[in-house]
Amino acid sequence: MSIATWLFRYNCKKNDAKRDAGLSTPEDIFRVDDISYGPYKVNVLDVYRPKHAEGKLPVIVSVHGGGWIYGDKELYQHYCMNLAQRGFAVVNFTYRLSPKHKFPAPLADTNLVIRWILRHAGEYLLDGSNLDASVADYSVFKKAVFTGRGVNVPGTFPGPSWDAASNKMTYEGNGLYSYTFKNVPAANYEFKIAFEYIFSHDFKSIPGGSKIVVDEDVLINVDEPTLRAKEEALPEAHDKHIDIQVPIVGEETCGFIPRSECHTVDRQDAEKDYLIYKEMPTGYFRLTPEDFVIFFPSDGHAPIIGSGYEKKIVVKIRL
Repeated sequence: MSIATWLFRYNCKKNDAKRDAGLSTPEDIFRVDDISYGPYKVNVLDVYRPKHAEGKLPVIVSVHGGGWIYGDKELYQHYCMNLAQRGFAVVNFTYRLSPKHKFPAPLADTNLVIRWILRHAGEYLLDGSNLDASVADYSVFKKAVFTGRGVNVPGTFPGPSWDAASNKMTYEGNGLYSYTFKNVPAANYEFKIAFEYIFSHDFKSIPGGSKIVVDEDVLINVDEPTLRAKEEALPEAHDKHIDIQVPIVGEETCGFIPRSECHTVDRQDAEKDYLIYKEMPTGYFRLTPEDFVIFFPSDGHAPIIGSGYEKKIVVKIRL
């Protein structure tokens, strides 16, 4: 942290403490504090509403000031409670700050807050009908990030280009897909935060067997699997998850068969969300640390074929 940043924070905190001296929660305000809305320790929010208000209230989301380098929800709680006294439900949250966290971390956290509101509106009597869920008009993952990285999407979901709720994955040819994440609805944010995490962490240093909870709907398994012979690899499929599989060290071969061609179940576990089919894959492709593969529920897949050592991550995105 630079001296300038330290001085800015020091002076702001001093002045804010003077401003708020003697203030407390008004008697007519009901508040719920420190609700987790994201994967980071600082991702917490408060909800304030008038005590005697009935039913759902229109929502104000307070994104605190501070030049992205200073502040938290505690410093703006009295301002927010004053807004709540005027007949609103107010969501006041802390987001990640620079220089420790790089842009667009604050915008990503704001998206997570909007998503949290949409998911928990009934529980906290929030009227989310007037919220614009497409809060982020920016692209975190520009095509340059993926240059030279082959993206294998062997199946069709439902065609060569996939578009679900404005998360666009467009086929460029030669096994490459480009990604555009603009105006991403908060309720369909999983791909954005999954790829943000993948490309901002060094998984070579993370022990095999680790499970990383990125979000309530995004789990990353760090695996060091035992590679197997092709004839041993029966295809699997998932009903409730999308798989993103990324080799870190070593390589493997993946088998693929459309699920529409899988008719005989060998074994299954509904709780763990997998089915293993007896039909053998109809095609195979190689996966190296320069590639990753996305398997949708319509894709039967038989990964970890080969020999030698491999370390990989498997991202599970819950549908």
